[in-house]
Order: sequence, then structure tokens, then C-alpha cells
Amino acid sequence: DLSNFGTEERKASVDAAIQYDKEKKEFTLVKQVQGTEIDPDKLETTVDTNLNAAFDTAMLGDTITVPINKHVYVSPTVTVTEDMKNKITDLNSQLKKYRSSTVTYTFGSEMAVLDSDTITSWLKAEGETLTLDEEAIKAYISELANKYNTIYVPRIFHTSAGTDVTIEGNEYGYRIDQDGEYAQLLEDLKSGTAVTREPVYSKKGYQRNGTDDLAGSYIEVSLDAQHLWLYKDGCLVTETDIVSGAPTPERETYRGAWPIAYKASPFTLSSEEYGYAETVKYWMPFAGDVGMHDASWRKSFGGNIYKTNGSHGCINLPTSVAKTIYNTIEKGWPVLVYTLPGTESAAQLQQDVQTVIDLINSIGEVTADSETVIASARSQYDALPDSTKANVTNYDVLVAAEAALAQIKAAGEQTGM
Repeated sequence: DLSNFGTEERKASVDAAIQYDKEKKEFTLVKQVQGTEIDPDKLETTVDTNLNAAFDTAMLGDTITVPINKHVYVSPTVTVTEDMKNKITDLNSQLKKYRSSTVTYTFGSEMAVLDSDTITSWLKAEGETLTLDEEAIKAYISELANKYNTIYVPRIFHTSAGTDVTIEGNEYGYRIDQDGEYAQLLEDLKSGTAVTREPVYSKKGYQRNGTDDLAGSYIEVSLDAQHLWLYKDGCLVTETDIVSGAPTPERETYRGAWPIAYKASPFTLSSEEYGYAETVKYWMPFAGDVGMHDASWRKSFGGNIYKTNGSHGCINLPTSVAKTIYNTIEKGWPVLVYTLPGTESAAQLQQDVQTVIDLINSIGEVTADSETVIASARSQYDALPDSTKANVTNYDVLVAAEAALAQIKAAGEQTGM
């Protein structure tokens, strides 16, 4: 009966343990402490041993004294070991590395810094474990992606015409691989170093400056204006009239944004469906089988040519311009194709005016056979916007031709012809 050992309150033994000290901000080793609680088994063994020894010398009736000391106390279950000391060293070493880590993400010339304060806020030190807050890290990466991802979302593009257009089919740009970035970030934080790098991308554009993934280098195509512009580092390299796909569901040119897939020179374009095989000097595809290429068989570009003699979806270019573009761009170069009603360019209107002028000039000497060309010139002139009709500099020739044709027809009626 342990109650026979006095009324003194006995203390339990304390195990050795690794603990995180919030004041010291490090892991510490708490040594074991021997308590004074009696272990019944140890006590019984001690008593038996002392009695057996005493019976050999003591007389019957003698008092036998059994010493009670720490040998009968309950021992700590866990005592300090070399493994625990080594673990303390490792934990504090990793803790120091986490706190000294920084990651600087580069987005072209723009940077986003993951500082040590933020990293420290992710640390979870409990008992003898050191972990990072997984959800907080993933939330940080998600915010990074929401800000800097540019692909697969509608793109607001400022056109060369000075207006903005929304490009829905946006297949060009950057996308952070959030799972890949998470894995890489954990490795960076373990290193205890200052890391500077790009995020881990699943999709990557040609170049970027922060959220601007064009950074002044792109090809712009206006289907309404039938015009193309090539920019490099913010400077216009060249521009040209084009001929795009015919405006039918099967042949119209795709709208959207894509990277140049590759370049080839020469290259043979062929189609069993449409029955053609044409070798071009400069082939630059961007949306599957749709791309840009020289069209040496065409004598003119721009205007309304595409409406009656359009391509099968590709962007047809003058050979000299196609060469310039081919020698300037690289794989991955962004191409933006859009429609913006009401922005039919001055170049296109000028082309329409020139078509009327050429028709009038082709009338020549008026005869009875001139009626078809005169009627065509009149029809196309009347179709011009009022603001551009004044640009038809030979309109008086058309009026005179119509008067001459009227006289010829009147004379014919008088003679019965």
C-alpha cells in the first residue's frame, strides 16, 4: 500500500522532448526530469532484495530497514538521445533556411517578390514537426496566376486604328502550371537561398513585360480593313494590304490570337477537297492549316477582293512583304486577327475609289458597245460613300460618256437601228 509512504506530494517524471520555443523562435530540447512517484514493481523488487539479504543476519524480531530512493521511482519513458540532438539540429537548420529564403518571379522586366515575411507566415512549428501551410502557398500561387495568366481569356487589344477590340479566341499567351509551381516552390524554400526565376509555365508566349504578353512584338491583321501590320519591340517593321479567306463558313479566316507554329521555306500547300497544290516561298502557319504566305499569283491585294476571290482561309501576302515578315519573326511570335466593323480602312476605301477611276478610264471612245462598262462604272460610283465620291477625279469623264451613249442610242432610234 503506497499510502504508507507519507503524505508528501510526489511528482511525476517528465519525458525528454523536442519543443518549439515561441520566445526563442527555435526548436529546443527539453531534458527528462526524474520524478518522485513510486513504481510498485520496483518497490517490491527492492523490498524483496533487502529482506532476503537481511534474513541471513537478522534475528527474528529485529527491525529491518529498507532504503527508499530514486531506484524505486517511476523513470521517464523518453530520455535524451543523440538522435534527438541531431533532429533538433536539423529542424533549426531547416527553420533558418525557410526564413532566409526569397523567390523573385520575373515577368519580363517586371518582378514579383515572395519575401521572407510571407514565407515565415506559412511556417507551422508544432511539437517536433516543421511544416508549411499548403493551402496558403496554393492560394498565393493562385493569385499569381490570376494576375499574370494571359491565355484562354478574352483579350482587349488596342488596334493600329486607335480603337480597342475584344479578341475572344485567345490561344496565345502565358499560363502558370500551378501544380508544377507548387512543387518547385517547395524545393526553392528548402534551399534557403535567394532564387530568381520565371514561374513554371504550362503555356508560354514569345515575350512579356508584366501582364503585357506582346511587349511590342506582334502581327496584327484586320479582316475588315484587309490590312496587316508587323511590329517588333514597339516599332512598325512593315504593313501591307492582304487577301484573307472568302467570307463563307468553309473558307473564312479564323478570328483570334495564336503563336506562329513554325516557319518553312519553301512549302507546298495542297488540298484534295479544293483540288490545288501550290508551292510558296514563305509559309508561316498559326492556327492549324491556316497561316500567312506569299501569293505570287495575285496581282493586287486589299479592298473587297476577298469577298469574290478570297483564299481558303490563309492570309495572302505580296511576296516582298512575306519575305520581310518571314525574316523578322520567329516561332512563337503572336498573331492577332480580328474584325472591327466600321473600321474599313482608308486604304480599302481608296482601293474602291481607284476601282471606279480605272473603270471610267477603261471606257475609252464611246460606242454602242460601251454600255456595259459605263453602267458598271456608274453602279460602283453610286455605291461609294458620299464622303469619298469627290475622290473620283475623272467623274466628269463618266458623265460625258453617259451623255455620248445617250446620243448614240437616240440616233439609233431615229434611224431605226
